Amino acid sequence: MGIGLHIQKNIFLYLLLVLIGFGGFIFPILRPQAEGFYGFILTASLAGFGVASYIFTTKATHKDLVCPTGSNCNAVITSKYSVFLGIPIEYLGMAYYATILALYTTFLVAPGVVAQPIPFFAILLSFGAFLFSLYLLVAQGFLLKQWCIWCLLSATLSIAIFIVSLASTPLVVAAFEQMYVALIVVHQIGFIIGIGSATLATFMFTRFLRDFLISPREMNILKGISELSWLGLATIFMSELAMYLTNTVAIAASELFWVKTFALFVVAISGAVLMVVLAPYLITLPFAQGETPSLFTRVRKLIFITGSIALSSWYFALATIVIPEYPFLVLLAGYAVYLVVAVFIGLGLEKILLGTKEEVADAVSQEK
Repeated sequence: MGIGLHIQKNIFLYLLLVLIGFGGFIFPILRPQAEGFYGFILTASLAGFGVASYIFTTKATHKDLVCPTGSNCNAVITSKYSVFLGIPIEYLGMAYYATILALYTTFLVAPGVVAQPIPFFAILLSFGAFLFSLYLLVAQGFLLKQWCIWCLLSATLSIAIFIVSLASTPLVVAAFEQMYVALIVVHQIGFIIGIGSATLATFMFTRFLRDFLISPREMNILKGISELSWLGLATIFMSELAMYLTNTVAIAASELFWVKTFALFVVAISGAVLMVVLAPYLITLPFAQGETPSLFTRVRKLIFITGSIALSSWYFALATIVIPEYPFLVLLAGYAVYLVVAVFIGLGLEKILLGTKEEVADAVSQEK
């Protein structure tokens, strides 16, 4: 059976929900007032409702919840922690996200008709969901010792909704101004985590290919390291948004800021495609040179191309700290050229790392 037949349809649904949920970050960046924050919360709650609805539909039709990255999602959503006070978690999730969606749509469309206690209630509700998400993360990581990527997406969206709902209040913006130096430090820590994990994953990948094989154990190591980059990316986005609020006019006028933000979005998109769509097939791909072109070899090339784009975009975003200010189109063109060079380097690395059919056969026999 061809490799393409193994790609589950829910992978594309997952990527769509990620794009909807976190693509909303553009709203507070373009308009750092209440309306911009409401726009993000609307997209995040819409994506969260999609996740909860998909879990509900899967369980209602008695199907297994397939995890795009190969984890045991079904074990998580059928565990004792999938029910709270006798109510399935997906019911609570759909109710929460639908309520947030309705409230913030009202705030955005008809702010004049909203009574004063209602915004406070919305923040209080998102705070409760934030605490509940932390509880579910602890249950997955320490009690079940199983991760459900759908549940992780929902928890991340819930946490982001709470943080952004706080950021839309003047009191929090004033607090960010007092914490500006600390925000810079957090921002740099995010880059250290993100670039460090992405670089380490690349290094380990090249090391693992010395025997021209990626074993399931090695795949799990690569996945664990790569997941740290998402922590770094989330740290950067949150700290960058907070810093943006403290000096909106100056930062918005910086062409480097917009190019850096664009590069970080490329990191997020390429990283999601690499981890969710392509990486699970590393353990089945042939790593031999000279074979006729096939779907396997095209997927393998896509892995090297996508990995090159993700890693190089990390370093480009970091380099914007020292790059001089230029017009936006000039910076964007420079970034595009940089990506093309990185892709060619990645494809060259592919040829260097691959072995001949005889070398791969020898490696397989030694492994056995």
